[in-house]
Amino acid sequence: MSGKNKKSKIIDSISTNIGALAESVSKIIPKLQGLTDALSDKNVTEMQDNLYTKISKIESLTNMQCIRATNCYI
Repeated sequence: MSGKNKKSKIIDSISTNIGALAESVSKIIPKLQGLTDALSDKNVTEMQDNLYTKISKIESLTNMQCIRATNCYI
């Protein structure tokens, strides 16, 4: 095999791999967007509020311990 053919096959292989990588990334992007939406500030705040409410029912914890546990400033 000549050097030119070998170089051409290597370039074709790289192009194919890059194409496959781009296709994989394009399939992941919507999933990442969904994850980003799920973890938006509004949802995080709601989860923190719900967690604070549950934790604050534990009798031995002080209000400050509940706030620190949830990183929530209620």
